Amino acid sequence: MPQPASIASDSRPDAGALEGRPGILLVDDDVDLREAVGDYLRLAGFAVTGVATAAEFYRKLAAAEFELAMIDLGLPDQDGVSIASFVAERTTMGVIVFTGRRDTASRLSALRAGADLYFIKPVDSVELAAAARNLLRRVRG
Repeated sequence: MPQPASIASDSRPDAGALEGRPGILLVDDDVDLREAVGDYLRLAGFAVTGVATAAEFYRKLAAAEFELAMIDLGLPDQDGVSIASFVAERTTMGVIVFTGRRDTASRLSALRAGADLYFIKPVDSVELAAAARNLLRRVRG
C-alpha cells in the first residue's frame, strides 16, 4: 500500500556513503522539511538517508551504518525521545533533535534520553551542518 505523500520517505540513493562521506539518518514526517534539510546537508558533504517514521528509521539503522541521527520528536508512530534513547543506548552515533517543541520539559526529556544537541524549528541549515560537523569530530574521536 503506498504511503501518503506527507509521510513518504526520501527515496534518493545516498551514494555518498560509499564515497566515505559522513552518514546521517534523518527522520521527520514533514516531507518538504526533510527533503530541504537533506538536500542542504548533501550539498554540505554529508550522505543523508531520509525517512518519515520510526519504523523506517529502525529498518534503515539495521541495514546500514550511520554516524549521526537527526530526529524530529513528533512522529506518527513513536515519539522521537524514544528513538533518541534507543540510539544513545545501543549505538555510538551522535544524536541531534530538531523539533517544533519549545518547552523546557521537551528539551530536558530529549537531552536526558541521549540527544547531544537540540534545535527548535525552523532550523537554519548552515547552523545545523556546522553542528553536525562538530558533533562528528567528537563521535569519531
